[in-house]
Amino acid sequence: MDPEPEIQRVDEAAVLDTFTLLHERELVKAGLSSAGVLTGAMTWLAEQTEPEREVCVCADGEERCLEALEPRSMAAVGEAAVRAAGAALSPVMAAMQRI
Repeated sequence: MDPEPEIQRVDEAAVLDTFTLLHERELVKAGLSSAGVLTGAMTWLAEQTEPEREVCVCADGEERCLEALEPRSMAAVGEAAVRAAGAALSPVMAAMQRI
């Protein structure tokens, strides 16, 4: 039997940054929950020493998130925290390839 999967915890600032980058670059039209899944996947991939593939199931879309993103989420987390998270995740996103 395979070992238990590792839980990859992500913070809200990183999720908001991922959502914003995905939306701005028109990569994936995913909602905040799916952006959390993708953030965890990218964080895990960044820790690997060999090239890896990962599959993520994104069950929500961005439609409802776009309206609520700025007033609700950004204010709660803070713009500086989101920018800091973006600095950490941008190199990972830049290295990703579409398949």
